[in-house]
Amino acid sequence: MTEGGFEPHVIVLSNVVLGFNLTRRETLWNWDLREAGVLDELIEYVKEKHAGVIATHGTISDWMVWLDCDSHYKVGCRGHVGSSLLDINPVSEKTIAALLGIPQLALWEYVRDKIAYALCSYEETMVYGALLGSIPLQIPYVPFNGSMKITPEAKVLGWKLPEEFRIEIPGIHEKFKVSAYTHVGWQLALPRALAYAAWWKAKEYGPIADRLYAKLSKLIEKITGGAYRAEHVRVHVDSALKWGLHHLYKSIISTNITGTKVTLTISIPTLKRNVTFTIDIGKGLEFLLKLMPVKLIAVSKDGLAGIIAHDKYWDPEGYRAVYFSFEVEACKNDIAEKLLTQAVEWTRRWRHVEVTELLGKLVRVTKEYAERFREKAKELAGTEILSQGLLLVEEGYSFVNISVPSPTILHVLIAHPTSDKVGVLVKGEAEIISLTTTDRMTEVSIEVKKAGTVTIGLRCFSELSLNPAYVIVKVRVKVPPSLETEEITISPKEIKVGEKVRIIIKVRNPSEETISQTIVLKINGTIEATKDIILAGGAIETISFEVIKEAPGIYIVEVNGKRGTFIVRRLRPADVCIEKLEIIPREIRVGEGVKITVYVVNRGEETGTRTIELKVNGKVIKAETVTLAGGKATSISFTLSFEKSGTYDIEVDGLKDTLIVKEAPPSAVPPEVSLYAFLAIAITITMIAVVVLIRRRRS
Repeated sequence: MTEGGFEPHVIVLSNVVLGFNLTRRETLWNWDLREAGVLDELIEYVKEKHAGVIATHGTISDWMVWLDCDSHYKVGCRGHVGSSLLDINPVSEKTIAALLGIPQLALWEYVRDKIAYALCSYEETMVYGALLGSIPLQIPYVPFNGSMKITPEAKVLGWKLPEEFRIEIPGIHEKFKVSAYTHVGWQLALPRALAYAAWWKAKEYGPIADRLYAKLSKLIEKITGGAYRAEHVRVHVDSALKWGLHHLYKSIISTNITGTKVTLTISIPTLKRNVTFTIDIGKGLEFLLKLMPVKLIAVSKDGLAGIIAHDKYWDPEGYRAVYFSFEVEACKNDIAEKLLTQAVEWTRRWRHVEVTELLGKLVRVTKEYAERFREKAKELAGTEILSQGLLLVEEGYSFVNISVPSPTILHVLIAHPTSDKVGVLVKGEAEIISLTTTDRMTEVSIEVKKAGTVTIGLRCFSELSLNPAYVIVKVRVKVPPSLETEEITISPKEIKVGEKVRIIIKVRNPSEETISQTIVLKINGTIEATKDIILAGGAIETISFEVIKEAPGIYIVEVNGKRGTFIVRRLRPADVCIEKLEIIPREIRVGEGVKITVYVVNRGEETGTRTIELKVNGKVIKAETVTLAGGKATSISFTLSFEKSGTYDIEVDGLKDTLIVKEAPPSAVPPEVSLYAFLAIAITITMIAVVVLIRRRRS
């Protein structure tokens, strides 16, 4: 837009239905914005200005006419829906359908055309290829009863409408005895419950639609200059309503998908047999994984008409869009004003909210959902061997093939943000042993009994016809039964460096078979000791280990996952000291001996050595070295004599006392004289006693 030009807040595409180009010349009947060269500019404006988009009825028409397998002409605005895989892109939108949040409609066009071309490649099926190529998947002007009911989602989004209301379009009731008409085909983007109801009701309304198209077909024939005959128009519309929409929809939601290849089967009544095709959707899969579901604001009771809302809040270049499948602007009652007012106000309230991310860089989910998925993935046992985005359908399966070299356990975690639950099947020598679903995430454990290829199939029950999912697979080798550690007893729980600790292990065999196993004792994560044991099924045995640790600290004992601890305390350092000094006797005379005793004790816990020095008057006289174990005591004695009298200071290791040495007493008679005198006296007394005895006997 030029500066100062017209810059609308909301763009309304009012039933931009016709896209005739049968004459290959510019015509007033070709309203296809892509062919007009303005679609890209419109999309750019919407994203840059965050302008609202409102589209009604046949704006997403797709009708192409295959006069034969080589001559194709456009009746509807195929450029608004798209027909290539690049048109599916939900981020870099290429079509009006993508702006409305339903870019997957282009996939149905792509698949329908692929099948039609395949049928055209064989002469006997060319006519069926041309018929299938001419069947519209987006059909305007289909009658419906006009009765509408709002959904709970409408209230969540802030739409204020009556619980039920009627759509009435002037002229349609008088001519065809129905209240209104709607566009059918938008249901291709929604779940089968709604789509099947719509296809069934469309088939029921077929006769009325045929009457309506009897008039429209003549207009189309006139506009095309007779190139597209009125009877052909009615045949193609009738085929679409009777079987085309239903069969093609069923073929896709029943498809089996492996990687980017889809295998589908379609039934063509006039061909009277089913045909199966495999189509590689390539880049289209990546686009489809980024889809987020549109919201259904209101739906008719017969499922034919609806109002859908799309909010691209997660993109900085986002916007809001609303699609009315009926021609709301043609309604005669006041509900039209209410509906359009609500649509305008809602689309203008767009805000960017950065609350989503691409899970695995593939599937768009809320950040909170992605975080929960990652936490669950961390909790899964085993090594991750696969992570992949998948497209899930409701009646077919998406397959993942896993090659396993030996019996094992596979742990599978599936994110399915648009489906409450998923169905899981397993092919190969394997079986599902557990399956739990919480908050749109499913965990599956699969026991693989034999080496080979295991195929996991997934399907959904969903909000969309095509549902993005993300899966990771972890593998855990199936281990044979092993002994369990029931109890660890450690005694004592606290020891000193160098002391023994005894560790007693109670081991149980939980299986029914005899197990031979090595019990490994780890201390602080390092293998300390091992013992081999053979234990019968169900038996319990006690084994013990003795351990000595020379370093202090806390030691963690572990056996088969069971743990215990013990503490090794550091020995107190040696502290060899003198506790007592004893002198016996405390007084002596010159020349006499004295015994000096000291009592030595080691107050520490380690062995210590010390030299004991005896000082007399501050001078070291004697010394002796003593070695004591922790807590032990001993005594050391020194014997001294002194040649001089006096008071002597005795000191040993700071303990002090005194010793008194006295002079020896003086002697009057020399010792040798005293001895002789004593002998002489003794002899004299003896002689006197003998004389007296002799005299008494004589008398």
